[in-house]
Amino acid sequence: MNPAIQPVVLVGGRARRFGRDKLLEPWRGSMGGSLLVDQPILALRAALSTPVWLVGDCSRDAASRADRHVPDRYPGSGPLGGIVAALQESNRDIFVVPGDLPAFSSAAATHLLHAALAAPNAPAVLAQSERPEPCCGIYRQSALGSLLARLERHDLSLRPAAEEIGAIWVSLPPAELVNANTPEDLDALRPLK
Repeated sequence: MNPAIQPVVLVGGRARRFGRDKLLEPWRGSMGGSLLVDQPILALRAALSTPVWLVGDCSRDAASRADRHVPDRYPGSGPLGGIVAALQESNRDIFVVPGDLPAFSSAAATHLLHAALAAPNAPAVLAQSERPEPCCGIYRQSALGSLLARLERHDLSLRPAAEEIGAIWVSLPPAELVNANTPEDLDALRPLK
């Protein structure tokens, strides 16, 4: 357990490509659970042994899966707004994961935590596979000022924001970071029967 880090699952996207609320999509992941949003929640709970928050607008059914729900403070600002809101609300470092990662595991979360412990002065320790994944990893309170400034000037692109603050990138297996952006993405990850 690391009480200095608040685990956060980012929700609130409109799921246009998915066509329906993907967070509530039936999914039996490696961590158990029965919905897609359960996988990142359970992975963070297992790795940090502390209550998990959902941050962003979502249905009541999705919100009930976490220990706390923090509504969207910055509508239309994407993941950057969710990260800023989580840092502000928690007043501590956060471990963020998108709500649509069907294969994210506690082992991946633990790997990122160990990397963050090894780099205590880094403002962010974030995942990468074939490309950087700035929605997945640890953001420290020291990053808040810079991220909030970008948000206030409506510069919402998260990857340049992460690079600007000096994020450290940690490699994870690509399968851990696959987003379920469409029903076909999720179907491709279902085991053959």
